[in-house]
Amino acid sequence: MAESNEQVIDVVIGDRIKVERGDYKGHSGEVVNVHVNTCSVRFDDTALGDGTPFISVSDTVNIKKI
Repeated sequence: MAESNEQVIDVVIGDRIKVERGDYKGHSGEVVNVHVNTCSVRFDDTALGDGTPFISVSDTVNIKKI
């Protein structure tokens, strides 16, 4: 049986996270989608020019559950 190199993802939709590394370090938000090694995050304190909440994809090794 072949071993899997996939990282185990410890977040689910609705989890609160804080980014610990990368462009959005220090920002927190809610997980809105989970992918293979990444998750989509709706940030609390970052919005687009029209007030729409900012959503970005973050590598799961760069985040921590809060």
